[in-house]
Amino acid sequence: MRILLSTPCSGAMVHAEYLMSLLARTMLAPQRLENLSHYDVAPYLTHGNSGLSKDRNIVASFALRNGFDKLFCIDSDQTWNWEQFRSIVDSNKEIIAGVVPLKAFPTKLNFTPNPEDKDLFEGEDGRSTNPLGLEKMLKKYGTDELPVQCMGTAFMCIDTKVFAKLAESKYVPKFVYEGSGKQEWVWDFFQTGVVEPLYYGEDWGFCLQAKRHGFQPYINGKVHIPHIGNHTYRIGQNLTYTEPTYLGVEK
Repeated sequence: MRILLSTPCSGAMVHAEYLMSLLARTMLAPQRLENLSHYDVAPYLTHGNSGLSKDRNIVASFALRNGFDKLFCIDSDQTWNWEQFRSIVDSNKEIIAGVVPLKAFPTKLNFTPNPEDKDLFEGEDGRSTNPLGLEKMLKKYGTDELPVQCMGTAFMCIDTKVFAKLAESKYVPKFVYEGSGKQEWVWDFFQTGVVEPLYYGEDWGFCLQAKRHGFQPYINGKVHIPHIGNHTYRIGQNLTYTEPTYLGVEK
């Protein structure tokens, strides 16, 4: 299994602590080293770009052109471990992500449920979710992998067969990108736009495009990825101050 890791950044700039964490938790993870033939992992950092949507499109197009099986997006303000990575990458779902809390209290999660599940989230408008509703979803479906309408790319794995299908679509334009000293085609998989009354980002745009072409996004309701900011935001935490976790390394 060839897996391309993607961390969006401007000018390929990420902190050294994060890069070391990425290497330790994937490239050098003992469980991965025991099975190198199965987990062939390679990182990719974009160069000279500042648009998040454009960066994701460049990396996804690279993965498609170069025969990778999966693209794994991991934002640099997450903290995670190999077992969480493995449970996502080993899934047979074409699009699946871990659950990440947003940087806000009370805790809201980075996915939007399908219309048939919106009633599980009491007091919500269906555009944001909470841990209590997530527990109800897990009980309703009786499995860890839950179908959703859209979710964020903070810890998301995508089978490149999804990109192959989208690349054939008239709804997915392509543009020329001058990368690595030569011009290459890049597809606009991660689009932004408006679905009234909301403006959606590149992650929601990708999920909407994928669903239009027959792919169902999933979250793994048991893979909880802390989000690093002024606090370390976790699912099920209390509201007291906690020491931050920086770039995947516990201080």
